[in-house]
Amino acid sequence: MEIRHLQSFIKVVEYASFSKAAHSLDYAQSTITAHIKNLEDELGAPLFDRLGKKIQLTALGSSFLQKAKQMIQLYEESTHMAHPTEHPRGSLTIGAPESLAVYRLPSIMRAFKQAYPEVYLTVKVGDCPELYDQITKGDVDIALMLDVHADHYEELEMEDLLEEEMVVVEANDDIPLQSNRHTPTVLYTEKGCSYRAVFDDYLYHNRIQPNHSMEFWSVEAIKQCVKCGLGIALLPAITVEEDRRQGKLTAIPWMKEGVHVRSMLAYHKHKWHSPAMKAFQKTTKAYFDEQHVIPTAQ
Repeated sequence: MEIRHLQSFIKVVEYASFSKAAHSLDYAQSTITAHIKNLEDELGAPLFDRLGKKIQLTALGSSFLQKAKQMIQLYEESTHMAHPTEHPRGSLTIGAPESLAVYRLPSIMRAFKQAYPEVYLTVKVGDCPELYDQITKGDVDIALMLDVHADHYEELEMEDLLEEEMVVVEANDDIPLQSNRHTPTVLYTEKGCSYRAVFDDYLYHNRIQPNHSMEFWSVEAIKQCVKCGLGIALLPAITVEEDRRQGKLTAIPWMKEGVHVRSMLAYHKHKWHSPAMKAFQKTTKAYFDEQHVIPTAQ
């Protein structure tokens, strides 16, 4: 059972496609097919059901997936023991919620790729519960996350990076909320988002009961709807800086107390820190240091 066969298997699962897995690993598709066949011959049963143009894991494939990831991790650990000063290389899967993936992660990745060009990066975007699940399953190596507290996730190590300011915004031509007798429509992120809970708490404690609400999966979709005057929304300040500067959005002044959530770096407590993962931690912390970050501990 060869490591490259296991790597091919994991990539096929990740992309749900032999051709995409081949492209990501710079193999011919026939090579990926041969790798999977070799594994299936050794295991004595198919790893995938071929359903027309779609593939899905068999029961054996699902069980074998975690073992394959463990074997690759052990291989990487052993390789590092033999070459402890080796320059970071290999692959690293990063997770992030949309707001950080759009407004923080690109700068981090640019600096990382300049310093460590031999590391292949994959990015997965999801809300914090999804990222937690992916980290615990081993589908994501390390993630940027947004949350209020670091103790929500028992199996994760969480490193504080920044208290992200949150602002409530409305379209620039709307009637200010404090002079509006009618409570506005609230535009929400999906359930499970940490700052949706912050917004709900704020509205509850201030006895604000919106007449209507709408739910969106995308921060960018929410911004566009706010600009069209469809309602108000609570968003990380970094996501609306340019729109406020251009006069397209206005922060509502009735939030007298600052509302913050934390940007954090998250990874599994028992995860082996490969050279690539250590390098990403270093690059991420350097980026946030440049943002005048003062880590907090509570």
